[in-house]
Formats: sequence, structure tokens, C-alpha cells
Amino acid sequence: FRSVYIVYTVLGDICLYVVGKDEYDELALAEAIFVITGSIKDICKKPPTERTFLDKYGKICLTLDEIVWKVCITFLCFLVLLTLRN
Repeated sequence: FRSVYIVYTVLGDICLYVVGKDEYDELALAEAIFVITGSIKDICKKPPTERTFLDKYGKICLTLDEIVWKVCITFLCFLVLLTLRN
């Protein structure tokens, strides 16, 4: 893929990937991932383990939906992939 940027971070047992393209470079994606990781930390009250992440999954999804919806209004082309680290 051309002009695709991927930013990722590891937060406890969670790997978080944010993907963007064209003018949404790694700086914009890094800011988005910073907000997302802060929200996950606030919800889990500590760096999340797989167990706490799954226990709080509904609240995390609702929060991510709000964050991505607000970001999509501005950026239009934004994708968040969230996977559990093995």
C-alpha cells in the first residue's frame, strides 16, 4: 500500500494499532493513539491485563466508538485495530 502509516504501542497485554493514509501521518496517528491508551488506562485503572481488558470490554468499545467517531468527523479516513497480545 502506498502512503499508509501504521502506529502501534503495547499497553500491558494489549497491542494497539492505529492505521491512517494520505495526509494522516504518524504524528496525527500518534496523537490519536495517545488519547486511546489514556482512555483504556482510565477504564482499567491500571495497565490492562487480558483479563481486565475482557472484563471491561463493553466500556472500552463504547469509549473507542466515541473517540473514533469524533476523530472521523475531522480526519474521515481513520481505522483502529485492537488485538490481544499472545
